[in-house]
Amino acid sequence: MKTPKVKLKISVNADIKNCIFFIKYNIKENPQYIKWFLPKEVHYVLKNKNKSKIDKILSEYIKNVFKANNKKIIENVKKAEKDWRVVEKRYFNLVDKIFKKHPWPNGKYIGFASIFMMYPRDVREKTFLFPGIIYKNTPPVEVVIGHELLHFIFFDYIKKKYNLNIDSKIKGKEDDYLWKVSEVFNSVIEDWDTYYRIFKFKTPPYVAKNFYLKMRRQWSKDQDINMLLGRWLKNK
Repeated sequence: MKTPKVKLKISVNADIKNCIFFIKYNIKENPQYIKWFLPKEVHYVLKNKNKSKIDKILSEYIKNVFKANNKKIIENVKKAEKDWRVVEKRYFNLVDKIFKKHPWPNGKYIGFASIFMMYPRDVREKTFLFPGIIYKNTPPVEVVIGHELLHFIFFDYIKKKYNLNIDSKIKGKEDDYLWKVSEVFNSVIEDWDTYYRIFKFKTPPYVAKNFYLKMRRQWSKDQDINMLLGRWLKNK
């Protein structure tokens, strides 16, 4: 089975784009996410109603943080590359079993170092953000990489099997139902002992905990991806 070659890069412009897009995407639907995303020292920009001014302030902030932490970010990225190489073979072997040898979708598979503590991804391009600066509660970078790659193969799998895209709406369900299922699925897999033995780190679920408890019970009884997702997506 051909597996992706993950590349990790440092790009100030990528993190600026990441920040501006994240705020634009969540400003109405999930304003709390923005407060989690932005350090408290720049929360004041949210009071500004001028979008171009907000973008300028945040762009300068990001450039300054990258400049001040340049050496440390470079060190962190080099360490992340080594840590990922240690686990990638076991990771890909396990994911291959979980998804029944479903081929990995084509894409860039590039991670960009971020100064923030939330790591969005672009499922279509196969790019993602990862910790460029290590804070108190920052998860290990290899865990973040594994998490994002799970999203990439998950959405490709449900596209082929259920004809569902990342932005598909399901009748009778909230607009973000598919996103919630994908995040809960990741949490269930990350909590599974077989997966845990690779990374030695568990990511607590942060959305739809009622979904999570139910899906975890289902997976513990039968580790079959078709049976599991069929309960959540088939004939919806």
